[in-house]
Amino acid sequence: MTDYVLLETGQDERFLTDAELMDYLRPLVAKQESMEGEALERMLHHLVDTTCELNFGPGQYLQWYETTIDHPTNLSRFRRS
Repeated sequence: MTDYVLLETGQDERFLTDAELMDYLRPLVAKQESMEGEALERMLHHLVDTTCELNFGPGQYLQWYETTIDHPTNLSRFRRS
């Protein structure tokens, strides 16, 4: 599974799985490109695999970057005794 950090104008950064990123991008790309169905899914995969940004005009940005999120398995070592 791949994780991404999502950066968007006026929003806090968010961490998403690959499926969550696709779900987030789907309506935006569908509207911007007037696409649906299989063509939309191919476009989404292409965008995520080859680019890291959608252009919405001056001063507006939507960027995503692959990242690694380490999920600690044992937090007890961080607790004070």
